[in-house]
Amino acid sequence: FFFQAEDGIRDAQESRGLGDVYKRQVQLDPKMEEKAREIFEKGTAELEARLEKINFDPVEKPEELPCKAMIKITQKTLSLLAEGKQIYKCTISDKYPHLKFIRRSNNAFELHLGESQYVNMSAKDSLARDLISVSLQMFIGQIMAESDGGSESESQSEQDKNQD
Repeated sequence: FFFQAEDGIRDAQESRGLGDVYKRQVQLDPKMEEKAREIFEKGTAELEARLEKINFDPVEKPEELPCKAMIKITQKTLSLLAEGKQIYKCTISDKYPHLKFIRRSNNAFELHLGESQYVNMSAKDSLARDLISVSLQMFIGQIMAESDGGSESESQSEQDKNQD
């Protein structure tokens, strides 16, 4: 999962070995971070936003844009609903690393769903936008950690078989 606050800024000084490109980190409101943890612990999220633009052919097109939308996340899937109708659904592990959340100005963001699939959306305010971002990070991070752990144990089983 990729979270981009803004493009890196290069220092004029020579690098000291720790890297010379820095990204601005988002300062999280403690209440918002607590809310994101509650959502994550519940195992499912329904996060409201406004759908501004779609750059792919969805399963079902909304009658007009912009429109009310909802991002639904579970332990395995991400769905996008517009006007109460599902327009997109994917298995998160199948779309990683193409799933990206890119902050834009104020409350706007882009949600990249695949190599060439993305939607432009906006939240009611910047805190709601950041809640969507942090919630996505938590769910996707857990799925990727589980899949990495699973592949390690499978490769260990293969190594054990080969040693016998």
